[in-house]
Amino acid sequence: NFSNLTHEMLLSPLFSEGTTAAVGSAKTPTLCIKVPVPTSEHVAEIVGKQGCKIKSLRVSTHTYIQTPARDQPPVFTISGYPEDVERAKRRIEEAADHFTKIRQNQRMEGRKEGRTRTLR
Repeated sequence: NFSNLTHEMLLSPLFSEGTTAAVGSAKTPTLCIKVPVPTSEHVAEIVGKQGCKIKSLRVSTHTYIQTPARDQPPVFTISGYPEDVERAKRRIEEAADHFTKIRQNQRMEGRKEGRTRTLR
């Protein structure tokens, strides 16, 4: 059932239908998508120290998440059942957005401190 997927995802070159996985006697389609994040700093933040965050995400979403190597573009690959893949994708995107906001706030605070020092 691909009802949770948006039309854009189905048409996207990042979307691909994977193989089928046997579950009991039924076969369930698996999904494999790529989720880009802005920078390698985002990858490091999402993965966490010694991979603790990405391992937790894999377990909680029941997906396989391939982490990009340092010399590769910052794109995660997620495989699993469509509902689980969509949940993992959302969590990665939320984490990337959160990290972006933190960095923006840090830059703004740095600018404010720089102006304050200059005025003294």
